[in-house]
Amino acid sequence: MTAPEGEVTFTYESGGQIGHTLTIEGLESDLLLKVTPAAPLDTGTIQLEEGVYILYCDLKGHRELGMETTIEITDAPESAG
Repeated sequence: MTAPEGEVTFTYESGGQIGHTLTIEGLESDLLLKVTPAAPLDTGTIQLEEGVYILYCDLKGHRELGMETTIEITDAPESAG
């Protein structure tokens, strides 16, 4: 996944039978999305600078089972002034 730097909105959806979370390593207090069978959709917005960030589920054991990925935030495109 990639996105331009600045305000990034995440939409997290799950059709599973158990709950999950989505957070960013090192920014856990800034973004924490939660989905459950009763509430399978959550969204959140965060400011991100250029770099690679690790997204993961912070429920016990979920990250270790592979619920982890990365997003690359790229330099914002210059305006067409």
